[in-house]
Amino acid sequence: MPNNLLELFFATSKNHPEILRIAKTINELSQFISENIGNKIGFVPTMGALHQGHLSLIKAAGKSTDFVVVSLFVNPLQFNNPEDLEKYPRDLENDILLLEKSGCDLLFAPSVEEMYPENTPKIELDIKNLDSIMEGKMRKGHFDGVVQVLYRLFSVVKPDEVFFGLKDYQQCMVVKCVLKAYFPEIKLSLEPTVRETSGLAMSSRNQRLSKEGQEKAAEIFKTLSYCKSLYPLYTPQEIISRGKEMFKKSNIETEYLEIADSDNLNFPVSWEKNKNYIILAAVYIESVRLIDNLFIN
Repeated sequence: MPNNLLELFFATSKNHPEILRIAKTINELSQFISENIGNKIGFVPTMGALHQGHLSLIKAAGKSTDFVVVSLFVNPLQFNNPEDLEKYPRDLENDILLLEKSGCDLLFAPSVEEMYPENTPKIELDIKNLDSIMEGKMRKGHFDGVVQVLYRLFSVVKPDEVFFGLKDYQQCMVVKCVLKAYFPEIKLSLEPTVRETSGLAMSSRNQRLSKEGQEKAAEIFKTLSYCKSLYPLYTPQEIISRGKEMFKKSNIETEYLEIADSDNLNFPVSWEKNKNYIILAAVYIESVRLIDNLFIN
């Protein structure tokens, strides 16, 4: 999206305070935040290409807080694949139109240079096993990039409550680590995955699929639901094997399919009482990487 279009929206928002406010710099953001001292601030971080899943987070933030900030920043540090970064969907004009109708009060749309000025210190954080399994294993450096951007965003927005979707479950656990280590005063709200009528989890990446690809992608939820139906009649590994076979029959390339303890993402050998489990998948359809998950008990 051309920068001059953002300039136009920015100028319009300054002259018409009744419409969505837009901040491009941290100084502009801080000014708007300072005008809302005493209000409870809700924050929804996004990378744009907004869909109903994002809008549901904004709606939840509007119900729980007084002033809703949404960030739109495609964070280069969390892309281990440069081609994936280049192809990530971007539609600033449509995003702004959606935000104007969503209940968002302020859009923070910084540049990479604004977010990461020269000599920005690197934040160190031990996220335990999260960087060595599933998303952490397959996307080296991804969660380190998530940690860096969240630390920057939380530091400048200074929210009272932040809102994330459970579709990115492993990332939600990383968010918990960031908050516990650096921002214990911020409340975390995790919202249910929003799905298409087919069951497909809404994702910005779905825009890269053809109509046929989206129809095939509906098999992800069907497979996870099938796996859920097998609990606890079969062992975790037996269920995973059956799920992988379903993906294979649908000609869906499986990167991983795992059952984990939902509290710590440890992989169980057998079922234990008083534990909750989740099944998580990453697959490729038309060279587009998609993830999903489902609580199974």
